[in-house]
Amino acid sequence: EYRPVTPGVASSSLVRTAENASAAICEAFFVYITMRLTQRLLLSVLMACLPVAAAAGTPDFSINRNANSVAVLGGVVGFKTAQQSPGIGFNVTLLGLSVDYITYGPKYAHEEEERLWDDKKAFSVNIGYQIPLFRFLSIYPIAGYSETSTGITDGTKYRYDYDTDTFTLTRVNKYTKTWTGRHFNYGGGIAIKPFKWLTIHMAATRYAIYGGIGMNLAFDR
Repeated sequence: EYRPVTPGVASSSLVRTAENASAAICEAFFVYITMRLTQRLLLSVLMACLPVAAAAGTPDFSINRNANSVAVLGGVVGFKTAQQSPGIGFNVTLLGLSVDYITYGPKYAHEEEERLWDDKKAFSVNIGYQIPLFRFLSIYPIAGYSETSTGITDGTKYRYDYDTDTFTLTRVNKYTKTWTGRHFNYGGGIAIKPFKWLTIHMAATRYAIYGGIGMNLAFDR
């Protein structure tokens, strides 16, 4: 039986479809570019570090007394899995002990529509200890935990979180996992300190590739 479609509804549906397709293309492009750039940059720095490390001799771990920083991270989480996505996170380094956290999703957590979406989520938390080659350059092995999942975000079940800083309400839709992958994560990272107040972090692990810029909390004496 033929049922006429209201033009406004059809138009709205087409717009949403186009917006979703555009967002998916942009997300895939961002993941690809970030992954390639981070891989190439990290490989170049590692190759440059090899002769430096050979000439550096025994690491001076007393340098880590001033290895204290907080950084913002960006990159790819859920690397080479079906849930591979752009992620954001942070790094905290205290006395050379470095902790990274990077996460993504759920993508439709804050949508206003009352409907269901196929969704995904991924995060990685890692820890490492810096090995100083020079006062401005350290490398560190990384080990941690990574989790990826697929699920359903339900726009008919939601709550509102109140932000005391901006005095606004943020809608949070319920996300229910339908599949979860839990992984041991491992890899390595580099911390470059070009200035006393600045640290650049780069890391490549099995399930996350990321980098970021941080502010040093203690200056060299």
